[in-house]
Amino acid sequence: MAARKKAARPIEEILAKQMVGHEPPSADRLRVAVQASVTIGMIAPWTFLQDSNCFAFDSASGQRWYGLVMGALEEVFAFQAYRGSHGYALMRDIYDGRLKDSSEFHRRQDLFTVEFVPRVELSAADRAILALVPGIPAGMRVPQLTVSRPRHHRWYPHADDLQEMIDGLMSLIQFLTWLKKNPGIDPWEKLGQIPLINAWRDQPEVTMIPEPPPPAAVPDPPAKLDEREINALLKDWAKRKPGPALEVGVYLFPSPVGKPSGPFFPWTALACDSHSGYVFLPEMGDESETSSEALVACALRALQQAPLLRPEAFHVIDEAALLALEPLALALGIPLQVTEIPAVEQAHEAMIAHLG
Repeated sequence: MAARKKAARPIEEILAKQMVGHEPPSADRLRVAVQASVTIGMIAPWTFLQDSNCFAFDSASGQRWYGLVMGALEEVFAFQAYRGSHGYALMRDIYDGRLKDSSEFHRRQDLFTVEFVPRVELSAADRAILALVPGIPAGMRVPQLTVSRPRHHRWYPHADDLQEMIDGLMSLIQFLTWLKKNPGIDPWEKLGQIPLINAWRDQPEVTMIPEPPPPAAVPDPPAKLDEREINALLKDWAKRKPGPALEVGVYLFPSPVGKPSGPFFPWTALACDSHSGYVFLPEMGDESETSSEALVACALRALQQAPLLRPEAFHVIDEAALLALEPLALALGIPLQVTEIPAVEQAHEAMIAHLG
């Protein structure tokens, strides 16, 4: 008797293990997303659009997105959509070459990607998603659906993410249809304007809107100090000997850390003796820790590790770090100074080199 074939697990069960604590998307919604993606793949919009041809659309939730098609350079074939004005600013910084490094991208990213890849590049979960839509032509690049959240590695979409993605895919299809019907119109002819597809009408319309202005930076909320830790330091603070300044800096860890709800990039704070370059135990927190919290925790730990030291100042690299450390500095009476932090920078470079 032939062995009975093992039944495939439901896709919801497969994805639930990849997004602990979040609602996985349903098979029906995933099927819609894959079918729409395959339609776009067969149109191959990268053959007639440039990577810089951005358009705007609104999802059913009212969220404004800024989308573009990649593939004109025949390296990466994808549809990406960035959330809101912060996302648009990131997209422009990428294409204008203003990003300092990859960690800035990981810190600011808030987008979804439908990338068209060879089947061999799919994970087991990707293949299970793709299997929801049989009959995709052999040899065709197939869609891989991912979401990039701030400080998170690209991962599978949650239920809410997928609905935004579907709205974007449908908007792109309607935009491509509009472009085909209006071959004499160049929506990107006028600088400072981008096309907006209104997909929520019986007859979708495209209107021109101004590019959104760069949004103001939103600082971290101030880190809460533990009064017990502060009082413990103050108990013998006057007995400590004055010493060199303490340099403190915070960075996004360059490698994602595994987690049941998806890998994330933790904040890593470093503190160094400005005179000797001695590196105190770094702080690397969990997914919810802000850069301000990591900075304060690292500075506190350094003072606890050196019970005889009363630094002449805290040295930080910018105003954001100064604001983060200000409550701690005031509580302990330590001056704050924005200046170069060469010992911390050297320690950070050594850490990066060690990680490869």
